[in-house]
Amino acid sequence: MKHTRWGNTFYRYCIFSNMFFVWQTEPLATVGESAVLPCYLETPVDATDMIVDWRRPDLSPGFIHMWRNNKEILKDFKQPSYTGRTSLLINKLKHGDVSLKLSRVRLSDEGTYRCFIPALGEESFVELIVGSVSTPSIEVISNTSGRLVLQCESKGWYPEPELLWLDAEGKILSAGPTETVRGPDDLYTVSSRVTVEKRHSNNIICRVQQRNINQTRETQIVVKCKNNKYKVLFHLRSRLYYSSHHRCCLHWMYFDFHMVKLIRSSKLQFKYSHPDIILINLGIYFPLHCPRPSCSLHHTAVLMVSCRYTVL
Repeated sequence: MKHTRWGNTFYRYCIFSNMFFVWQTEPLATVGESAVLPCYLETPVDATDMIVDWRRPDLSPGFIHMWRNNKEILKDFKQPSYTGRTSLLINKLKHGDVSLKLSRVRLSDEGTYRCFIPALGEESFVELIVGSVSTPSIEVISNTSGRLVLQCESKGWYPEPELLWLDAEGKILSAGPTETVRGPDDLYTVSSRVTVEKRHSNNIICRVQQRNINQTRETQIVVKCKNNKYKVLFHLRSRLYYSSHHRCCLHWMYFDFHMVKLIRSSKLQFKYSHPDIILINLGIYFPLHCPRPSCSLHHTAVLMVSCRYTVL
């Protein structure tokens, strides 16, 4: 068997005689999906009536799939773990394609397979690599003034992956150590935390990758903050009755860390919106004195706001 590597993708092919030709451009099979183990006759001879013998030399019994007289035979003698999961591409047999389709791939399917046609006395080998991937998730662990603590976790990987935190420019961020757990199903779970300073708007990326199988998954969280301020806004939202000749005043209480400012507005405002602020908590109601005798303020609502974060 020969191996050729172009970039991060392995290309494997086997040539054992002028009758056999095997070419594989996708060596990775994903857990739970289907994979095709390639085996072809270089000369497209009809193989429908030929005996096609697929085996795994490292297993006992090693029979994976035996084909003869246009049907599978020796089913009772095949490796039990492959029962109901193997088939040939019947509509392609007449063109010399004796490839094996493997359904519901498992981690244990990884290994070397032999394709053998007794009538030709020739065999070829195909190596199957199995991988498992999943998209990471990001959770906000702590959102305090000045700092945001994020945790990224990704489950169900094989082989063991690596986890990286990056900024919007692709630079690696300094983060806590990656915790790796291997479950009873041999799949890996990785997790890590990073602390982000709220100095400016940030796009934070959690990337999980496995270079051996050339697989990468990532999730992004957008953090928007302004002037490094953790903002708590008391929005005084009221039902107002006033004459057409007078205007009532609405009061906004704005907390900037330990500073409190009272901002008086001469215009009626019932909503507060800003691209860098999101309302996150509804507080209590309480009465408020209206400064104009022509106004009657019935209630106010207290709301808190903080830096906005959005998981993409």
